[in-house]
Amino acid sequence: MGIAIIFLSVLLLLTLRNGSQTGEGLVTVLVLGDIGRSPRMSNHSISFAKEGYEVQHVGYGGTVPHKNLTTNQKITVYHVMEIGRASCRERV
Repeated sequence: MGIAIIFLSVLLLLTLRNGSQTGEGLVTVLVLGDIGRSPRMSNHSISFAKEGYEVQHVGYGGTVPHKNLTTNQKITVYHVMEIGRASCRERV
């Protein structure tokens, strides 16, 4: 879990690009779950778009995303394939 948090932090830092003083830039919001079942993360993306950022909203498919995500010109929704869960019970 610690490696995942570090990876996500680095990913966020690399994708959050400061633009001009008008707030233009690119933000990637990574949802660790079904996009349609993540209203808080959807609200983050919508808020960034209202501030003038281009937003990449990334997460698992499944349920239909909120219409404000799919109709906003500043938000692009990307679905990623969910991989099987790795077992942490094995000991070396």
